[in-house]
Amino acid sequence: MIRDKSDIEYIVKVKVKKKENIKKLATKYQKSSFIRFFVIALFLAFSAQSCIEVPEPTSLPPETQTGENTFGCYVNDELFVAEPGSAGWYSSHLEAILYNDTSLSISAYGRNNRCVFFTVLNPKENVKQEVDWAYYANKKFHYIGKNIGGVVILTKFDASNLIVSGVFVFDIPFGNIIYAVDKDEPVNDSIARVTQGRFDIKMTLVNR
Repeated sequence: MIRDKSDIEYIVKVKVKKKENIKKLATKYQKSSFIRFFVIALFLAFSAQSCIEVPEPTSLPPETQTGENTFGCYVNDELFVAEPGSAGWYSSHLEAILYNDTSLSISAYGRNNRCVFFTVLNPKENVKQEVDWAYYANKKFHYIGKNIGGVVILTKFDASNLIVSGVFVFDIPFGNIIYAVDKDEPVNDSIARVTQGRFDIKMTLVNR
């Protein structure tokens, strides 16, 4: 039984409190539902992405000078293009690192366990330079060469905006360090002939 005004005020307060609690519960449920939806949506997106097979490149990337992070060449007439997700346990599928302003190293990883790496000493823009170290690997062989010559031309070498672009050709001939992944695989006179190379990469500076 309601006795006086204070009883009415108490009842009103209780009802308001109940309404507020219901609102809080509803908001909490909405938030948790949204979080569940967001997590499920992310899971489905990543699952769908993993199921989509990225088509294999069929041509070299264009020659650009804007830091597009592209790299391509032919190795023994077989197309090689650096691709995201190809680096395995390495940090990136494509890197250009300038050490102490005196040595530029380019490394690129492609499909089927293939890798191209080379260095240029004292890099300069629009000057014909030679390859210092070079490395190429595929499923069968690893090729390593030192002072192999070749030609590298840096069409853009911008240490301020951290962009390096260029073209290159070189051979790692028999007589350099070449070994087979399978020990029973004959090496013979195997050679890694790299042609029509081009790259356009965001550069990293390292001072040691």
